[in-house]
Amino acid sequence: MAAPVPVLQMIDGTRRFGGRAVLDHMALSLRQGETLVILGRSGAGKTVLLKCLVGLMQLDEGSVLIQGLDLGTADPDSLNLIRRKLGFLFQGAAIYDSLSVRGNLEFQIRKQLRIRDAAQVEILVRQVLLDVGLEEAYGRMPAELSGGMRKRLGLARALVSEPDLMLYDEPTTGLDPVTSQEISHLIRATQKGRGVASIVVTHDLHCARATADRIVVIGDGACRAEGTYAQLEASPDEAVNAFFR
Repeated sequence: MAAPVPVLQMIDGTRRFGGRAVLDHMALSLRQGETLVILGRSGAGKTVLLKCLVGLMQLDEGSVLIQGLDLGTADPDSLNLIRRKLGFLFQGAAIYDSLSVRGNLEFQIRKQLRIRDAAQVEILVRQVLLDVGLEEAYGRMPAELSGGMRKRLGLARALVSEPDLMLYDEPTTGLDPVTSQEISHLIRATQKGRGVASIVVTHDLHCARATADRIVVIGDGACRAEGTYAQLEASPDEAVNAFFR
């Protein structure tokens, strides 16, 4: 039996800025239902990598395939179909401050899923708020939410579109340790409950340990090491091992 096609692949990915290779022949793959953590220090190129993986930034060399589709050669219609299957949780949560919690989710449902039936929309809103533990905030405005609640709303907005692939950019940045732990466990619960393939870009070791099936450590534009948290923590490579202290 042939091995299943990875949900996402980067092959020989290179991206330069001013002659400097921020990504230098990077290779990555993500399996269905897996959570892959991209770990690296500030300035290591994590966010550039994430943008290239979803086509928000173009590679100078190499290719990115999502569900077998090459983002560099795909036609606009195919790209739009693929992007509808992607969910994002950005550092700022990317929510509309002029809309209530309910309004943010209704907007996303109508935009992405093209659902117009009010009763069906209401069911989806209630369910996703329950999934992220935010049901009590149904009628609130974003200004009334804590940082952790805004993150949960951002995650709910992403999940309500029923993505096949979730991407998290520094999901615990700016949060206190307790809230960071809650968000990390919520990411893991989302992966287990929905079977969504996920990429988590972070420099937070606690988030990496809580969420990862597999970790890739990047530095100097390339993959320095790959494995489970325990494997990398015990790495004989001093540069990798020092990162986990």
